[in-house]
Amino acid sequence: MRPHPYAMPHGPGYGYQDPGGSNLFVPIPPLVRRAVLCFLGVYLLMIVSANVYNMATFNASFALLLFSNLFYFFWMIFPLIAYRPTFGYCHPLILNMSFALLNMIVRSTGMLMHGLPYHSILPEYGVDDLNLLYAYGNFVYSVALMSKYAGFFLAPKIRVPNLNGFFSLEPSRYFYVVLGGAIVAGLIAFYLFVQLSGGFAPHLVNMQKPTRIKEYVSDVEGIGHYFVFMRLVPVAVMVWLAAKPKAFKNPIFWIVTFTAMALTFLEGGRRSAPIYTAIVIGIIYIIRNRRMPYLVISIIGIAAFFFIGAAGILRVSTWHNQSDRLDLSVFTETSVSDVVEFSSEELTARSGTSSSYYAVLAKVPGDVPLLFGQSYVNWFGLFIPRVIWNNKPFGIGRLAGHVFFGLPAGVPPGPVGEAYWNFHIPGVIVVFFLFGIFLSWLGRFYVQYVNYPAAVVLYVTTLYYFTPFQTSFRNWILALIPATLIMMACGLIRILRR
Repeated sequence: MRPHPYAMPHGPGYGYQDPGGSNLFVPIPPLVRRAVLCFLGVYLLMIVSANVYNMATFNASFALLLFSNLFYFFWMIFPLIAYRPTFGYCHPLILNMSFALLNMIVRSTGMLMHGLPYHSILPEYGVDDLNLLYAYGNFVYSVALMSKYAGFFLAPKIRVPNLNGFFSLEPSRYFYVVLGGAIVAGLIAFYLFVQLSGGFAPHLVNMQKPTRIKEYVSDVEGIGHYFVFMRLVPVAVMVWLAAKPKAFKNPIFWIVTFTAMALTFLEGGRRSAPIYTAIVIGIIYIIRNRRMPYLVISIIGIAAFFFIGAAGILRVSTWHNQSDRLDLSVFTETSVSDVVEFSSEELTARSGTSSSYYAVLAKVPGDVPLLFGQSYVNWFGLFIPRVIWNNKPFGIGRLAGHVFFGLPAGVPPGPVGEAYWNFHIPGVIVVFFLFGIFLSWLGRFYVQYVNYPAAVVLYVTTLYYFTPFQTSFRNWILALIPATLIMMACGLIRILRR
């Protein structure tokens, strides 16, 4: 009998395993799985009820929403329905599903229930057209999911290379010196970056503004190098926890962790950045300590929702404030209900009514031609500075913002939208089939090297940041390179095989 690809490996170096010996992905207790399925069942019932009510009360086209939602929802939670004993919290399919499911619940619940109320670049679309477009979007997403699962389960397995000689179980004696150096370098980079705006308070005003209207005290050729060094701080936290699983008991670790989360927000005003950082660190904690902190995750989730709303209100007030001084009075004039309402509206706008994904589906290939792989070729030029390559093509998000919205800003279409824009539905099938093959390989890489701290960092970084999408690829590289350099410097990755 062939062993399951995620069955317990045997041999030296595989001592890091759960007591039951079933798998290495931190098993999900049956009670938790049943509770999640019950919650999702109630959630789906709420959506179906709203679809049926809208269909009976307003328009028969809401039937398209009903059937497309059921189809999409089934394939979304397929890894949970087809759960195997060899799966777990940190299995690539379960984590991938969890990220997508959380994003869907937070951002798209209103649209799952009521469809697209309008789209900013499709004013001519009526209710029937919008419902058809939204249902088509669900279908294309479902095709992507089915293709990913096919690649994961059915494609030939790519062999995982033997890297034992390149990884180390323990860091060198200079471990804390390296981490300290990385943290200090990140803080210095942040200080220098803040001075470009003229100080901390002007920086807080500046970071809330769109990129095209940011103001600096002197001419700035580029700021990307500041971001590279600032991101050393969250990467240092990840490496610290992976190498020292009990680091969370150290108060200095928490000081550095909250500093890292603050820096990710302060570098550009992206409200999601500290949340992403917390999630990645949390996954490393779960893997290395083999436990799921349910209460902490719940508290962080609620706090993140309010943070998105509060930071968004501050950003809007800054856009409409002609003064260069930071005005925090908006918070004294804003109730908790206002924050909740703004959070919901902001997330809905990002995922639907102003989404370039639906613009791509509506305009390609009839009004806007297919890219035929152009955006994927441009992946390899992302890190060439524009001062060297003057005519470097814009990224897929900036291209979508220009083509569909007429804006000099990025409006990313997401991985499915990018695949569709390049090669229509055949492109979605091929790209996500290949992505499924990659996830399968990544899971087997994890099983083979889970006891090595460096492998855990590489696995979590890749699984969280990388999708077949240009923006995700850039973020993955920007996280992977400093993580690899830090781990090489502290002895967790060897340059020469032992």
